[in-house]
Amino acid sequence: MCRKAPPREKNCKLTDGRGLHPFVQTNGSRYWRVNYRDGGRQRTASFGVYPLPQRRLHSGP
Repeated sequence: MCRKAPPREKNCKLTDGRGLHPFVQTNGSRYWRVNYRDGGRQRTASFGVYPLPQRRLHSGP
């Protein structure tokens, strides 16, 4: 879904309804963000560029 999302005229969120969402900017860059509540106020935290790099598991020498 997010990989195929084209840049738009305005910044947009591609939400799943659970808080974590990719945020697509007008220049096409994508970032992971999450909405949460702290003391009754809505906050947003950013977790980096979409997609997050995959860790490779090393099994042996």
